[in-house]
Amino acid sequence: MTELRKGLNSLPIAICSFRFPTLHRNFPWKPFLDQCDLNMPQVYWEGAHDNAGAQLKRCVREFQAMSPFRPIVPIGPVYRANGWGATPGEIQEFLETAKTLNLQAANFFTWDYKIKLKPLWDVIVAYNWTSGSTADTAKQYIDALNTRDAVQVAALYTPDAVHITAAQTIQGTAAIQDWFSTFLTQTLPSAKFKMSGSNGDDTTRHFTWEATSPKGKIQNGNDTFGLQNGLISYHYSHFTIAH
Repeated sequence: MTELRKGLNSLPIAICSFRFPTLHRNFPWKPFLDQCDLNMPQVYWEGAHDNAGAQLKRCVREFQAMSPFRPIVPIGPVYRANGWGATPGEIQEFLETAKTLNLQAANFFTWDYKIKLKPLWDVIVAYNWTSGSTADTAKQYIDALNTRDAVQVAALYTPDAVHITAAQTIQGTAAIQDWFSTFLTQTLPSAKFKMSGSNGDDTTRHFTWEATSPKGKIQNGNDTFGLQNGLISYHYSHFTIAH
């Protein structure tokens, strides 16, 4: 993985694995995740017809408990195996669950079944992924800040995102995660964040916010996001801390 990352240093890399890591505890998850930008688990509910959403929720829950965390883009099943195949309703449930979990995208296996399983692909094509999700990126950001978990905050950014404050400019999710770790544990420990206004569209969000911490208050938070496929690619943030 070190050699792969070195040779493809500007290309996003994803790990494509089994959906439940607790069933593969001896697999070297960390060396792979350390060098990957995305986590793309295969969420195939073969043999079942009543728990597509539940299996995706368990998958996300288990990977969220692991370190390092990487943005999850689950892969759903569009194929046939031993007489089994997902139904259009299950594919819809899978997509709705992914959206409810605030995942930024989903993938499907496999394209060569697009003719044989056209009803499934029709559901995928018709699904409006961006409606109601991109517009909530600012809310997702405030919610993530209130968890005081820098990993969750950094998961909202693209791998090469830029974060600009009055003090510095940083780039990349690792550097952004480090910045928020310091911000949430040292600059404003135990802070509570609240959005006071928001507007924008699928490509840009502007919002104002406030924060209260034992170490100080912010009453003039003023941020702008540039969005790419629902993730933050550009973040300008202005605020002052009153002690």
